[in-house]
Amino acid sequence: MAVVESYYSILSSLFSPVLAMPLFLAELSISLLIIFLITLVYRFTTNQTAMRGLKQQQQELSAKMKELQKTNPEEANKVAGEVLKLTNTQMKENMKPMMLTMVVVLLFLPWFGEVFIGPIVTFPLFNYSVGWLGWYIVISIPFTQLFRKLLGVE
Repeated sequence: MAVVESYYSILSSLFSPVLAMPLFLAELSISLLIIFLITLVYRFTTNQTAMRGLKQQQQELSAKMKELQKTNPEEANKVAGEVLKLTNTQMKENMKPMMLTMVVVLLFLPWFGEVFIGPIVTFPLFNYSVGWLGWYIVISIPFTQLFRKLLGVE
């Protein structure tokens, strides 16, 4: 436990200027860094050209499958099998970066639970408050998409 406490202390010291900000801004800032790092891992550990090709093939086959469902359901099932194979290939390509990003997540998110205590953000329109995990999820969805677009990650 002393190792974990020391690690948390190091992170707290490292991010002390950020942690001096209001909690929602501090978590936003650190989360953006984490999301950017995760996106970089995906960018440099997957073959982006191959991923684009797989995505394009999936889209073409999906369109073909929709057309065939109207006229030839049996053939549509064969095309669906091809789409499934492409999806499996895509998932295999994403396994390596997913494992690496799990390390990043496991290094930071438990510390978030220690540092960001209580409600972090209140959404007045809904009269609803979220803690650190809810706020991280709200942040991560749009910014992951933004960083992926900016860095050309499929």
